[in-house]
Amino acid sequence: MHSISARVLLFAVLSLAGFVRAAPAQTPPGMTDPDYCFRIESPGAEWTVLSEEQARTASPDAIAGLTNKGQSTFMVVVEAAPSVTIDGLASLVRDQVNLEDAEFSTLESLTYHGFPARRWTSSGVFNGTHARYRTLVFLRE
Repeated sequence: MHSISARVLLFAVLSLAGFVRAAPAQTPPGMTDPDYCFRIESPGAEWTVLSEEQARTASPDAIAGLTNKGQSTFMVVVEAAPSVTIDGLASLVRDQVNLEDAEFSTLESLTYHGFPARRWTSSGVFNGTHARYRTLVFLRE
């Protein structure tokens, strides 16, 4: 595990057609990252696990992901977050959403695998395409 005092995992579901380059057929059905202690698996035959390299074609900060033939994409972004509250983090991430005519749902407070978390939906236009993001952020030591 890393020595930084806090980490954040940001999960965003993106509904942008063609947003991620196609993954090769030999991509494994699951991926474990021992450094950040997470595992993602394909939820079905139509989904493909994305390596870090593949995920970064959609988001330069992503370390893994899933895609459903480019129709929907799930990204894992991990960043250092020392000295920040969960509400401060949620505000920071929401403020960085790069959408024209952005609209946000109400911020939902919840617990994700034992960690305080916040979740919301953002929608708007990204590069001329309507986009909808479902975002979950949480802090983890």
